[in-house]
Amino acid sequence: MNKAFSQITIKSVDEDAGIIRGIATTPSTDRAGDIVEPMGAEFSLPLPLLNGHDAKDPVGEVFEAKATPAGIEFSARIAKDVSDAIGEVWHVSIGFRAIEFEPIATGYRFKKWAWLELSLTPTPANPEAAIVAVKSANHMEIHSMTVSEQIASFLAKRAELIGKMDTLV
Repeated sequence: MNKAFSQITIKSVDEDAGIIRGIATTPSTDRAGDIVEPMGAEFSLPLPLLNGHDAKDPVGEVFEAKATPAGIEFSARIAKDVSDAIGEVWHVSIGFRAIEFEPIATGYRFKKWAWLELSLTPTPANPEAAIVAVKSANHMEIHSMTVSEQIASFLAKRAELIGKMDTLV
């Protein structure tokens, strides 16, 4: 396995550029049965932020990352021309090359690995990894909500958009 998946939550992105902060991976067993040890990450910044692991489709860069026993905290800058589309993507995936790993009952434990990129993708595996804040480039504000608040906000926005569509029809 050369990549692991994790879930993020995006609240908003400033149209002129945004900074997202979150957790790229945690030491929990992901849905593929693997464990990616955060403290085993080897990387140098900046890392590319890609759309679906496509090196030809960069959407920004990871400019800050810190490995802790609980996970890898990261900050990434989103490119202006893709900021509108980011709200449609709700997950993130780490692309990596295994350096040292061992089989476990459910899959593999990756003890050392080279972190190559972070990607926005629609397929999650590690639901504990999450974007915890979005910092507007213009307003320098940090927004955070609980998962329940995020779901309620998303459902309200969806209802608003459906209402607008109904009006147009």
